[in-house]
Amino acid sequence: MFRGTSVVAQGVLTPDQLRGSTWRRVWPDVYADVDLPEGHGLIVRAVSLLAPSVAVFGGRTAALLQGAPELLRVDDPVEVVLPPGTRWSPRGRVRVRTAELPDEDVDRRHGLRVTSPVRTAVDPLRREPLDDAVVALDQLVQRRVVRLGEVRDAAAALPRSRGSRQARRPREVDPDHEGALAPDLVLRHGQRQAGPHEDQAQAAARARVRRPVAR
Repeated sequence: MFRGTSVVAQGVLTPDQLRGSTWRRVWPDVYADVDLPEGHGLIVRAVSLLAPSVAVFGGRTAALLQGAPELLRVDDPVEVVLPPGTRWSPRGRVRVRTAELPDEDVDRRHGLRVTSPVRTAVDPLRREPLDDAVVALDQLVQRRVVRLGEVRDAAAALPRSRGSRQARRPREVDPDHEGALAPDLVLRHGQRQAGPHEDQAQAAARARVRRPVAR
């Protein structure tokens, strides 16, 4: 994957060659081999070539990079976190938010800077509707991206801020079983979302809570 302006300036390729059948335009000024599979991962790679070096992938994009691709819907934007004072106005479906991320909240996956597993789990609990956040947490735990106890400890340690109270709601999770989220909550979410547009994470969570939990 490469930036078109760079390879043209270096004389490696011509504009006509970029428009040929060998290369695919993934993002404005970003091209890749046409044989590479399409998908959100390819778009994330393209955005990484354009984003500031201090950028960190967060939200559901981080969940994808951390190993929980079911959490990413087809129309979800690429989520990027920038430190305060850094400006970037990307084109296309990129959501930029500003946050000060301490070193322990930043990880590296597949060569990209990404929020840590715990931060990736806690952020939805603070920022998304609770039902959606609990289903996301369920998938992250089931995928062994993060341990439930780590998330609960991190949520409990949050300073008082927007979303911190929701993130600390302990009754939504069964404390005796890693990944066993409150069945009524997950099923309630699934019932609202059920149908032809139900995504994989919702379907998996609903199916699992209908099965007995091993103790």
